[in-house]
Amino acid sequence: MSQQTNVKILNVYHKPYKILKNDVIIPINAGRNIALSKSKDGFISKDDLDWLKNNTISDGDGDNISDLNRYFNEMTAIYWAWKNYHKLDNPDYIGLMHYRRHFIFHFNKTGNTYEDVLGSNAQTITNFMKEYDFICKPFNKIKGKTTLQAIYDGYYGYKLEQPINKSLEYIKNHYPNDYDEIHNILQEKVTGGLCNMFVMKKEIFFEYCNWIFPILFHIYENTDKDTLPSDEERFIGFTSELLTSLYLKMISKRYNFKEVCVFENYKTKTMSIVEYIYKNTLAFFASNYTNLKNKILQQKIYKNLTKKSLM
Repeated sequence: MSQQTNVKILNVYHKPYKILKNDVIIPINAGRNIALSKSKDGFISKDDLDWLKNNTISDGDGDNISDLNRYFNEMTAIYWAWKNYHKLDNPDYIGLMHYRRHFIFHFNKTGNTYEDVLGSNAQTITNFMKEYDFICKPFNKIKGKTTLQAIYDGYYGYKLEQPINKSLEYIKNHYPNDYDEIHNILQEKVTGGLCNMFVMKKEIFFEYCNWIFPILFHIYENTDKDTLPSDEERFIGFTSELLTSLYLKMISKRYNFKEVCVFENYKTKTMSIVEYIYKNTLAFFASNYTNLKNKILQQKIYKNLTKKSLM
């Protein structure tokens, strides 16, 4: 009998929200060590912290950078997984999703639960991942701009020119074999699977972590944080999203990978997931529509997205 493939996906929380949890999906509180300090959403209460302690694991034990969460965002959870991999039972695959952003492993419109609709039950995810080396959000085109132009023009809503320049400098000096390819990707009119969402084989994950964290620490250590406006405090986290995208795009030629659509779970506090999908016919976030094979469905979803926003 063949051994069962072990998949673990960290589902990142920083405040109470609906729990998605099973043998594969593991809720984790990013920033546990500073949970009561101000975040992008303000402050949480002690009751909120108790909820997080009761429902999630912590990125603050073992070798960790939990104290840096306000700068690094979900990367503190990724760092924890990298340095404490054995605590996740040494899975064959490791991934990350967000409390309100989840991969659609198998869309089932007749499902009666959140897991059923998105194919998020443990066995479905495990069977799905057996076919691939890694998955990520879709790589989509940026109209009229190269990725580098989009960064400099503030396309992502944050001033990332300086941290990206520092990243490129580090890559050129420390990963010279990657520099030309990264630079070429930046000249394409494409953005990557943002939000640092992926599921990948263990060996790819460790290569990725060994690649990205020295860059992020270089940026962090060479930036005057005291002069940053409050809305730019998360610059390391946003830079990491771009770097993750560049890295996955770079290695995509070497591996069997799949771009997987994501459901953005913003409004399901007031209605069920099934009701939300049926009422809005928006099972997919805007950035996913270009990845659908059914052109008619693409057009229908895109038309609806121009009228409403999942935000």
